[in-house]
Amino acid sequence: MMGDSKPKEDAGTIAQIPLADSDLARLASELAQTNERLQVAFDAMTDGLVIQGSDGQILTSNKAAQRILGLTEDQFHGRSSFDPHCHTIHPDGSPFPGEDHPAMVALRTKQPVYDVIMGVHKPDGQTCWIRVFAIPMPKSGSVLVTFSDITEQKRAEGHLHFQAELLRAVGQSVYATDLLGRVTYINAAAEALYGWKKEEVLGKSLLSVAVAPGKEPEANALLDRIHRGESWRGEFPLRRKDGHRFLAEVVGTPALSSSGKVIGLVGISQDITTRKNAEAALRESEALLRSIADGVPSSILRWDRQLRLTFVNREGVQIAGKPREELIGKHYADVMSEAFFRHNLPRLQAALRGTPSEYEIAPPAPLGKDRSRWYWVKYIPHIIGNEVTGILVLATDITQMKRDAALQTQLSEIVESASDAIVRAGRDGVVQAWNTAAVRLYGYSAAEMIGESFDKLIPTELLPAAQNIVARALQGERIGQFETRRQRKDGSLADVELTVSPVRDACGDIVAVSAIVRDLSARKLLERQLEDARRLETIGRLAGGIAHDFNNILQVMMLHLEHLERQTHLPGSLLSSIKQLEH
Repeated sequence: MMGDSKPKEDAGTIAQIPLADSDLARLASELAQTNERLQVAFDAMTDGLVIQGSDGQILTSNKAAQRILGLTEDQFHGRSSFDPHCHTIHPDGSPFPGEDHPAMVALRTKQPVYDVIMGVHKPDGQTCWIRVFAIPMPKSGSVLVTFSDITEQKRAEGHLHFQAELLRAVGQSVYATDLLGRVTYINAAAEALYGWKKEEVLGKSLLSVAVAPGKEPEANALLDRIHRGESWRGEFPLRRKDGHRFLAEVVGTPALSSSGKVIGLVGISQDITTRKNAEAALRESEALLRSIADGVPSSILRWDRQLRLTFVNREGVQIAGKPREELIGKHYADVMSEAFFRHNLPRLQAALRGTPSEYEIAPPAPLGKDRSRWYWVKYIPHIIGNEVTGILVLATDITQMKRDAALQTQLSEIVESASDAIVRAGRDGVVQAWNTAAVRLYGYSAAEMIGESFDKLIPTELLPAAQNIVARALQGERIGQFETRRQRKDGSLADVELTVSPVRDACGDIVAVSAIVRDLSARKLLERQLEDARRLETIGRLAGGIAHDFNNILQVMMLHLEHLERQTHLPGSLLSSIKQLEH
């Protein structure tokens, strides 16, 4: 033992110094006390310590070495690395030759040997795994060998390796470290993820090979937590061998011995860059879809298979009159009303079976507080894959549409009942509308004229003037109440009075022209008859005047005839002629 040899060597040295007996006794006592303290410290160490001489034989060992390797002090003494009973192996299971033992290498090279892992077969048949350090002591020609028991760690690594192989099958990278943060294991997936080969990283600090620059303090803090027995899961920036940074999802758990002691950590990491990019793209897509949905002038609601609201757009929120957060998660009956739910239950059930439906309705409160409003509602199955996962409900406010339709009906009735012909033609001159009065005026039915050119109603000689009128109307001018002639189906011409106006759409653009055509045929006939009567009256007055003047002449002539008749000397033939003139 160490205590048996060193005091003798020191005592021999002291004997050469001429000292008094009392001084010699005092020094011997102090030396014995120091030797005892060293022996206590030597035996109190948890790591195994042995001193091997220049020939490799073990000179002394501490109690930890004896406990770790299962040997007594006597069994240790005199044994060497070349002892045939000393069976040692490499971590891969291959034999570990005696000349390659750390102690022998240190003795041979006069250089320390650090961190060598070797397995030692104990007398009880079990294998003990140790981490060995050998420090040469040149003055004495011996070597100090220290080793720690890492059997539990190796067992944990073996278990870890089994689990890692399982994880490798699903592409998970696994690594393990000891309490100093040195890498003790990585699987093939970790090699692929980080770009390091196993032999390049074993024994190196995990922080130096995997943690992104600048993140070392945070990583150290996490390692401390795990070494205290905590587990951690989260996202952490890491780096590859080529320096490329990436974001990983990391799970770190303490590696425990069979006794429950923390002996290192086990980490699982997965590159989530692609997932993060996909999540960012999904968030952007969702934001875009929400913006689109919120910009749609229809209410959009989604109900899950339990008929609970999972989405509602801005229009739906405004109609409901409640904040979105108060609506999400509510049942259909709570949002719409129990009565409305029962009324629409068949449609809801059909949609959940994959059958869409649509209908027109004035819904009850709360989505229909104004009962004068109408909605066109569609129930659309929301299908993902081949499974109906919910129902999309689109409710479009058609109140204005219905009002416009009612107004259009009223206007159509007014147009149809008008006594004047009303015709509308597009910018291309094709007839789009044709009322009943137009049928009476022109002799063409609506079916015959709609889709035909309006030019067929215009006499050839009047066509240029008519086209000029239409061009002015398409420029926005209203041409009112001018007389012209139009051609009927039978070829006859009708005297008409036209008012031509531009027709604008909701945006104010001119899209057509309208013509109000008044039939002047009856009026023109009456005017002609009146003119004839006036001419006859004038002729009558003229004839009366002539007759009056002629009577005056006749009276004078009759007086002269009466005077001649009283003349007796006139011949008889003359008197006979005078009497004929009087009668």
